[in-house]
Amino acid sequence: MVCVLLSGLGVLGLLWFNLLYYPGIGLDGIGGDNSGAALTGAAKAFAESESLFFDRLLDSDQLTKPDGGIVAWSTVALRTRDGQELRAWVALQWTRTWGWNRYACHLLADPRDRILFSESQLGIGSMNKVRYVLRRLWAEELRRFREVHRVLL
Repeated sequence: MVCVLLSGLGVLGLLWFNLLYYPGIGLDGIGGDNSGAALTGAAKAFAESESLFFDRLLDSDQLTKPDGGIVAWSTVALRTRDGQELRAWVALQWTRTWGWNRYACHLLADPRDRILFSESQLGIGSMNKVRYVLRRLWAEELRRFREVHRVLL
């Protein structure tokens, strides 16, 4: 019974973190009319959590929804410590109630993802592929915790 209760609390904690806490961290106080600053802030926090350096926003755009909300997105240029350029995708959503929130932040064409598209390395339906995907999800969760930790410091 105690294990079930602790597991339930853990799941509720992860849901709270991923749905309510993490999306808006570090974006407080940025108005809906300043999507560039919100995108830059989210991109910088993402880059630091991946041990990368923010270079610049590339193609950015935004859409105003009929309810007054705003969706903004951008491709971001990042640099590794050795100077290699990587691209990331950052998408945010603004509402009057919650302000700016992260919708998506991830590397584009991440070299670690090649295994998902290579049938020769892992067979379709293989448990190895399932384990790999679960490890990647866990790694993303840890990256989010690092991002929150660095934003709060």
